[in-house]
Amino acid sequence: NRNLHSSPTRRSSDLGDQLRLEAVVLSRDGKQRLIASATASSDDPDSLGTKVADNLLEQGAAKLVEEAKQEP
Repeated sequence: NRNLHSSPTRRSSDLGDQLRLEAVVLSRDGKQRLIASATASSDDPDSLGTKVADNLLEQGAAKLVEEAKQEP
């Protein structure tokens, strides 16, 4: 199966008007794990997502995703 899956999780915490996003990208064999997280104002969720995505890309997430697409 070549599909990539994500499993969103939700945790409650008292962040007030802040949002926190935590994301993980794993290699198919699980040997590589890239983790990113950030906190931002709840008024600007798009920048929070962008910040976390950029961090994962800087760590090499695009390569892991591409490798996962190539494997049978």
